[in-house]
Amino acid sequence: MKRHPTFEQLYKHRKLAVIYPATGRRFVISLRDWHSALWAVRVFPAVPCPSDKFNSFVQKHRLLPRPVIEEWLESLRLV
Repeated sequence: MKRHPTFEQLYKHRKLAVIYPATGRRFVISLRDWHSALWAVRVFPAVPCPSDKFNSFVQKHRLLPRPVIEEWLESLRLV
């Protein structure tokens, strides 16, 4: 059974180490919010690659609706 991160875990810890199963890449997700109304995530790769220079989610926190974040987390696995 694979353990998927939940939004509640991310909200509680503010950072979660995860794996993207399709590629095996490991990274840390950071969550920020503004009065629990606006949500923003940022990705910190465990092993940076050249394409990360152009990845907007690696460069800074990006605003996303909570349902989109929750759906994305379902595709990930906890480390």
